[in-house]
Amino acid sequence: MSEEAFSALIDMVKQNGADDADILMQKTTSLNVTYRLGKVEQIEREEKSGIGLRVFVGQKQALVSTYDFSPDHLAFLAGQCIDMAKASPDNPYAGLPGPKATAKATPNLSTFDTTEGDIKEMTERAAKCEDAARSIEGVTNSEGASCWWSSSIFTYANSQGFFNEYGKTSHGTSVSVLAGKGTEMERDYDYATTTHLEDLDDAALIGQRAGQKVVMRLNPQSIKTGTYPLLFSPRVGKSLLSDFLKAINGAAIAKESSFLKDKMGQPIFSDEVTILDTPNHFRGLRSKPFDAEGIRGNEISLVENGVLKSWLLDTATAKQLNLKNNGRASRGISSSPTPTHTNVRIRPGKTDTADLLKNVKNGIYITDMMGFGANTVSGDFSQGASGFLIENGEIKHPVNEFTIAGNLNDMFKNITLGNDLTYKYGVDTPTFLIEGMTVAGK
Repeated sequence: MSEEAFSALIDMVKQNGADDADILMQKTTSLNVTYRLGKVEQIEREEKSGIGLRVFVGQKQALVSTYDFSPDHLAFLAGQCIDMAKASPDNPYAGLPGPKATAKATPNLSTFDTTEGDIKEMTERAAKCEDAARSIEGVTNSEGASCWWSSSIFTYANSQGFFNEYGKTSHGTSVSVLAGKGTEMERDYDYATTTHLEDLDDAALIGQRAGQKVVMRLNPQSIKTGTYPLLFSPRVGKSLLSDFLKAINGAAIAKESSFLKDKMGQPIFSDEVTILDTPNHFRGLRSKPFDAEGIRGNEISLVENGVLKSWLLDTATAKQLNLKNNGRASRGISSSPTPTHTNVRIRPGKTDTADLLKNVKNGIYITDMMGFGANTVSGDFSQGASGFLIENGEIKHPVNEFTIAGNLNDMFKNITLGNDLTYKYGVDTPTFLIEGMTVAGK
């Protein structure tokens, strides 16, 4: 749809009783190749385009979505949406952010790669990845390697004069392999994803990492119940950071369903912790030039030197909390906006990660967590885990089948950061140490 078509649809709903309206259109093409045990297992390609129309009648709102762009269908859908809005209850926080809030100029974040997915290249890459993983001595089976590519165009327009769009691409490679036999079998994986193919890790390197990881997990031992210092790898550290992000989501704060709801301006982490949310990170996995309400988001400090500084807010939650919107709205074509994060990272600490390890006399290096995780209403944390025993500053044998437990309030305040931050997941942490964690083993 052209800008003129967006404008015509908005004019139509306003002429038929809507006070305001906005439209989100998403066009996505994706390709996935799965390769297992030396042959192609599956090739999937999907193309879809959809549109979501949201209308406001006073303080009432409704939303409809469709994959049919024909003028007659859009006209019918627009009428249905207006009728739905008129029948909906008042929502005092409904509405657009206002023309002064939306982005006037947007940065080029290089989130779109013109290199399209190619079946032949992706098949060769998947084969290279799996072959490298299976070549590691001790690897006995494979769950397969996958290569994927997706390309999306997001277009947003509203009745206050905003119209803009941006593209987003993703290239990725992953592999999962097994080592050992029978009941002694272990599994591990590795993957990489980037916005541009040229930035993607070499497929053989990804495979080698997965193979080496799974072989290291062989012959795990149990660990005694007790209190231990835990060293969290970046792969699992992002899970704890994600729990924090759920707890500072404006929707949770507005509902008073977060253990951090009364902590704004207070120290909640150790004073070396600074957490940044950066929507304008160049080629970032979660970068965007404007959010789902047309607002350009700037980098914000969620935590600065341990002190909680900001919630994640969209228009509705900002109104409800009587705060300024910080441009963190996200939505799909069939959903209303809700706050979310963009590229989030914990700034690396001053301690060399190798020194963090050396200072642990009897602890555990956590490489995987599974299960429920955190209750972000109470802050209680309990999760199954596996990793490696640390003795006198050295990583020893693998350990598994234990549970780590605590409360996020205490865990956050006892974090000591390493200096090995890399940008890999979109939510990224360096290795970090938490003292005094409860471990339930055997």
